[in-house]
Order: sequence, then C-alpha cells, then structure tokens
Amino acid sequence: METVETDTAQEMNPIRDDDRESCLTEMKSVLSLVNTISSIKIYPYSISIDNQGNEKINMNPTGIRLFHALVEDVPKAYQLFPKHKFHPAIEIVNECSNQIKECNRSFNDLPSTDKVRVLNLCFDRIKKRLSSDNYKLLMRRFENTRKKRKKSINNTIDLVFENFARALVLRVDLSYNPSLGIKGFKESDLKKIKNDWRKMRTDLRSEVLGLNYITSIARLEFGLKKGYHLHVLIFLDGSSHSHDISLAKIIGEHWANNITLGQGRVHNCQIRKHEYPELGIGQVNHSNESALKTLKGVISSYLSKSDCIIQLPSEYGRVLFKGQVQRKSKRGRPRHMRNS
Repeated sequence: METVETDTAQEMNPIRDDDRESCLTEMKSVLSLVNTISSIKIYPYSISIDNQGNEKINMNPTGIRLFHALVEDVPKAYQLFPKHKFHPAIEIVNECSNQIKECNRSFNDLPSTDKVRVLNLCFDRIKKRLSSDNYKLLMRRFENTRKKRKKSINNTIDLVFENFARALVLRVDLSYNPSLGIKGFKESDLKKIKNDWRKMRTDLRSEVLGLNYITSIARLEFGLKKGYHLHVLIFLDGSSHSHDISLAKIIGEHWANNITLGQGRVHNCQIRKHEYPELGIGQVNHSNESALKTLKGVISSYLSKSDCIIQLPSEYGRVLFKGQVQRKSKRGRPRHMRNS
C-alpha cells in the first residue's frame, strides 16, 4: 500500500494539454483498469496517521490509477473528444468523475476521511454498474452492432461469388501521412477522408485505373496513432486479373499521389499474405471453401469489429461503405453459396 499525500490542490489542477493520441492511449489503460475492478474486493483507499499525527490517504496501485482516471484522464478525454462516444465502461468512470467535479470546490477542503469515503464510493459505484443489467445491455448493443455489420459484409461477399466464378481480393489500409499534420482527429479530417474515399471509389469503378472492378467494402475507423483511416477490401474480376500485389500497389499509389495529393499513406496487405495462417485474399475461386470461410470469417470479423475505446457519434454518418456489385452475365448452372 502506497501512502500518497493529497492536499489535492495539485491533483485537481486543470487538464494537461496533452495531444489526443496520448489521451486515447490513456483511455486504453483506463479500460483495462475498469475491467479488473469488478474482481477486486478490497477498497483501494484508506487512512493512516504519520509520525506527526497527521492523516494521510493511502492508495494501493488500483487506487492510484483510478484516482488519476477520475480527476484527470477521463475528463480530459471528454474535453478533447466532446462529440465522440466512449466505451460503456469509460462512460461509467466519467459519471463518477462528474460527481467529484460537482463538489470540486469543497472536495479539496474535505477532511481526509471524507475524501476516502467519496473515492471508495466511486469505486463501489463502478463495481455495481459493471454488474448491472443496463451495462450488460449496452455491451450487447456493442456486440449486436458488430453482428449486423458482419452479416451485411457477408451478404456482399455472397453476391460477388454468385455472379463471378473467381475474384481477385485485395486488402489495403488507407490513411494519411502523420508527418504532414493530418492525424484525423478533427471533424474536418473526418469529412476529408470520406470525400477522398468517395473519389477513390469513383476511380475504381471508372476506367481511370483500368480495372475490371466488381465492388469494394471499406470500414472507417478511429485509431490511436492513425486517427481516421480505412480498412478496405476490393474485389476485381479474377478472370481478368491475377497479380494482386502489383494491383494493390497501383491502387495504393493512386490513393497516395492522386486522391490525397501526396498526403496519403497505404498499407498493402497482399505483400505479406503468405504469413497469414488462414488465407482469404488474393485469387479466390467460388468453390474454394477454405478461402471463403476465411473471407467471411476472420476478414469479415476484422472489418465489422466495434471500435473498442471510442466511436464516431451517429450524427457523423455511417462507418461502413459497401459498393454495388457490378453484375456479370453468367452461363450455365447457377452457383449457390453455402452459409457460413
């Protein structure tokens, strides 16, 4: 148990001017902390008397982390991202933080025993909320959102292979070069990446890149280091294209140099596809059950996953973009996709 002196004047100072990336990293730590609180049975705050007879607040490691989350880290996150939606567990901490903030002027003047009582009440409240039906409902909604996205993605994949015997499947991640100052944290950055993706998809469909394009699926995500970025799955006609690495490179260069005018960054997943234990990209035949299982399983799950720490508010619009499947006239017996 560590002894911490708190005439909390220093602890309750205004929020530090850290950058948003650092803030989100802290929220990841807070989420990890909250997930451990439900199993802790010992209160993290207590009182001790020093040799001069003065009261001091004792905080164990959990108490220290929670204290900083309550009075500093979480309030700062909501200040830096006022329109975003945080993970339900972080929202619980924010509710307790607001209660401390409401009595902030008097909190510093409270006797140490009362400060400990308030902090342990916050600890108790977090534990109870984590086991509440309302919290479980929020977590189910998180999961249901993911399931709906995955079903929608898999419906598009089914439609591709109902119309094409084989497809060249490309995976690329599109973002911006952080050295140019485009971190993707502001609302204007969100509008920019949506507009840039709209232009990119138009060029994929047109003759600009000379591709026999079928469709694409893109997931907009908000990351700790990249800010707003896109995870993209592109389907080309497999009877016309076979060189997936070079084609993904061409698409990436078009994003980096033409769409974003030199501000773009690309990760070409095709280059290291041989390292994947389950392969669902590259040339995929409609009869290749293993590749289709991976495509509709691992890859689809990755594209449909819910943002763990922070989500875009609903008023910012959708985060999953699916193009129309360019249908191809088929001869012979229709193919029927197996459910997965």
